[in-house]
Amino acid sequence: MNRFFAGVIIVLILAGCSEEAEQQANMPQLVDVAQVVRADLIQPMLFSGVSQAADRADLAFQSSGVLRLRPVRIGDEVAAGDLLAALENPDLEPGKRAAEATLAQLQTEQSQAQRNVRRLQDLFAEGAVGEQSLEEEQTRLASLNDQIRQARAQLASSTDRVADSSLTAPFDGLIGQVNFEVGEYVRAGEPVLVIGGLDLMEVVVELPVSIWKGLYDSQPVTVSILGLNQEFRGEVYDIGALADPATGLFPVVVRFPDSPDARSGQRVTVEFRQVISDRMQVPLTAIVDPIGGAPKVYRLQGDTAYAVPVEIVGFAGQQVAIEGQLETDDLVITAGHMSLVDGQRVNVHAVPGSMAAQ
Repeated sequence: MNRFFAGVIIVLILAGCSEEAEQQANMPQLVDVAQVVRADLIQPMLFSGVSQAADRADLAFQSSGVLRLRPVRIGDEVAAGDLLAALENPDLEPGKRAAEATLAQLQTEQSQAQRNVRRLQDLFAEGAVGEQSLEEEQTRLASLNDQIRQARAQLASSTDRVADSSLTAPFDGLIGQVNFEVGEYVRAGEPVLVIGGLDLMEVVVELPVSIWKGLYDSQPVTVSILGLNQEFRGEVYDIGALADPATGLFPVVVRFPDSPDARSGQRVTVEFRQVISDRMQVPLTAIVDPIGGAPKVYRLQGDTAYAVPVEIVGFAGQQVAIEGQLETDDLVITAGHMSLVDGQRVNVHAVPGSMAAQ
């Protein structure tokens, strides 16, 4: 008998548990909702590059020789006109002196020829000499004039080569690179020093056509340098017209102000803003499977949740621009929906005001 009553009690307990579980299963899911809005979505996009001085120059000698002087080192700050390096070439000064001597000799002969021409002109007028003698001296004078022009050009070239034996700073800046030490042989045209300006920095970033086509000169952008807790207001300086055939990206030069912490060779990020106009927007939390192959939202109708497939157009913070069978002010579920099924009843925790007012 005791066993009988014990069995009855167990059956009643199990029945009660089953009924409670069924009731819980039939209870509406508690959810939060938000309204669909239509507005422009401003989407920040980051692109990176390496900083460099906006004004920079590779300084080289036009003649070969041995580097005899280099009073600067990497990182030195210099002013425009400062001596940076000097070359030793034993052929330069003698060449200049030879050109000076040649010019002086030709000018002496020119003076003599001019006097001869004037004298022969007087004699020819008196009938004392023939026309041929006068023409010969005039031809000699014309030849000397041509030789003097050539000698002056040669002297100017020699003078330039002597002046080129010294490199001076073309602008205020920092020495960014040193390629030769004193005593080393330097070939003509080989960069000896690299100098970068102090006022402006720049970075080259590569952009997709969707961003590139909306750019304009002097467009403001935000620049950040990796490792520095500061931002710079930069602007678009140069917009490349041709994309890289390998990547399809367009080169764009962005300039920004120099600072004590900014140096060439630093990793830089540039923030551009892409505007997606007049699109429906929902909170990111409303999207189910946002990075999968079938994103969707649950739209609330009455006390029932219905799945609506959507296409994600863009992100901006916690807002998502979408396309789908939704209308402005529709309510979409933002919490409690990960285990929902299409057509399931729900219980709304709170109905918010318009998202546009938030």
